[in-house]
Amino acid sequence: MKAMRPCLDCGRLSYRTRCPAHPLIKTAQRGYGGDHQRARAGLQTMLPAPCAYGCGAWLTPSGDWVAAHVVDGDPSAGWVASCRSCNERAKRSRQAGWAVPQRLPNRDFLLMSGKRPDVVVPA
Repeated sequence: MKAMRPCLDCGRLSYRTRCPAHPLIKTAQRGYGGDHQRARAGLQTMLPAPCAYGCGAWLTPSGDWVAAHVVDGDPSAGWVASCRSCNERAKRSRQAGWAVPQRLPNRDFLLMSGKRPDVVVPA
């Protein structure tokens, strides 16, 4: 017999990772549809690179990184590659109403150095 474990969302015991009240939601249903997936694929070709928030983390194609909106919640402004912790910190800060400076790399330096720009803008 399979052991019960706590639901990842509410902690109720279930035979699966989530209880019937909290089914797994697909990425497209959470707002990460085709545009986001294409942007992530485009950013992945630009890795390895440093986190766009300037924390010093080095992002690799197979590592734990995210395609973060340049302007939170506005995919039309484009995406940057960032480490998960910087992106989550920026989202929490904006949700709390704090002004968060966007410490994005200098695009002119990237272009002058022959490196590809780090921002992917939707077509």
